[in-house]
Amino acid sequence: MTTTTPDPTAQQDLDDLAARLNRVRRQKPSATPLEGISAERVAALIEVWRDLDYRAVEAEYAGLGSSLTATADGRRLHYLHLRAEGDGLPIVLLHGWPDTPWQFRHLIPLLVAAGHDVVAPTAAGFGLSDEPSGELSPGLVAEDVHTLVTGLGYTSYAVHGTDWGAMVGAALAAAHPDAVAALHLLQPPFDRAFFVDRGTASEAERAYLTHLDQWGQSAAYVSAHTHQADTLAAAFADSPAGLLAWIAEKYDAWSGANVRDEDIVRCVATMWLTDSFRSSVRLYSEPASTWDTSSWDAESEGSADWGNEDAATSGEWQTGDSPASGWEAGEWEPGAGESDAWGAGGDAGSGEWAPARIEVPTAFALFPQDIGTPPREFAERFFDVQRYTVMPRGGHWAALEEPQLVADDVIAFVSHVGGVR
Repeated sequence: MTTTTPDPTAQQDLDDLAARLNRVRRQKPSATPLEGISAERVAALIEVWRDLDYRAVEAEYAGLGSSLTATADGRRLHYLHLRAEGDGLPIVLLHGWPDTPWQFRHLIPLLVAAGHDVVAPTAAGFGLSDEPSGELSPGLVAEDVHTLVTGLGYTSYAVHGTDWGAMVGAALAAAHPDAVAALHLLQPPFDRAFFVDRGTASEAERAYLTHLDQWGQSAAYVSAHTHQADTLAAAFADSPAGLLAWIAEKYDAWSGANVRDEDIVRCVATMWLTDSFRSSVRLYSEPASTWDTSSWDAESEGSADWGNEDAATSGEWQTGDSPASGWEAGEWEPGAGESDAWGAGGDAGSGEWAPARIEVPTAFALFPQDIGTPPREFAERFFDVQRYTVMPRGGHWAALEEPQLVADDVIAFVSHVGGVR
């Protein structure tokens, strides 16, 4: 496999960014309070961005093995790769939106120190990885990852995924169960909520799904990414402050106390300098035409606190049996490259599609400031759950917020599975 080192960002692009940040037009105060990120918060983050030394950022990433290779269809694929001295199972780290593998920069050294090689690919359309000419889907990203990892010489590996990385990780485990020895996720793939029959769900599951309903009603960004992506891209291509406001709002809402402003600015700077906003949200806009989200509007019984921690047994080892209850499928059709991850399911005689249960050993590490904390029985419908941990603190960007907690859980689970190179 041929690899190259990424070129430094063109100085003219850094100069242009600096000029734009120096002439940002502040928004006028509103006569009435509005929702969203405040003008004061954006102004403070712009000051942090002005002070960011992106050359130092690039040098740090180079130290994590930043490399480029080519996919079978000629696309540029970016990844981080560090080798360890031990013989632990290689660990593949999968990011979500709006991130790149840079979010794992604190996590990677901890895993390497424990004896695990680490591969952290940049998903197609994100950062330095080119977008495909055809449909962009979790299945396509999964195949990119598997080809990359096997091309590096690994025949068996563990996967850690968050956000869209959880979707990609599930697709990877479904398509290549002989290679994926362990699956470690920070959330269940979001689409699984569409396939639960609330009439047969447990009280804790109904409470979790109700919270997802409530969250979905306020998650305007999902609808915008799905249906107005070109409009957003036109605005953000010309305004680093606008892109910063859009992304920072999500960081502030979904994280605990330990995400630094520099973490947010690094993420936004990478997206700006690679001009990858529009290509990154293709994961929302392209598969969405096949989604049936009607179950998200269904009324459900019961209520509970957002955390739902009573439903979990922190750090307990147990192999879950296949759930007895079915799930409501809706008119779901697998996207390109995803057929292996799907199977006939749903209620008897329904003939609908539902995701096939993943039989690869799976662990969940759930963080209380994340979007939601599903009960264990929900995860066991779709995965062979062998470890289920509710963490004491942290949110959606756990690898940035609490890298030691994430590393300890990943290492413990991979050690339990017992895989070595």
